[in-house]
Amino acid sequence: NTIRQITLAQINTELASAGYNVSLLDFHHDVEVLPNGHWLVLANTFKSVVLTGQTTPTKVLGDVVVDLDTNLNPV
Repeated sequence: NTIRQITLAQINTELASAGYNVSLLDFHHDVEVLPNGHWLVLANTFKSVVLTGQTTPTKVLGDVVVDLDTNLNPV
């Protein structure tokens, strides 16, 4: 049964509005609900980094943990 839901687009909009410089690509399958009612969600993102010995940025795929408050806003 669905208890609550939020889309990737909604989180990305909220992250941008809050001034976070991250855009999520996809959710992982796990969500952790904390005792304070916040949700920790795990997602993929790309980050441009300059690797050692290189001069141009390379896109690197990584994970990010997002803390969502009880109203599902990133904090």
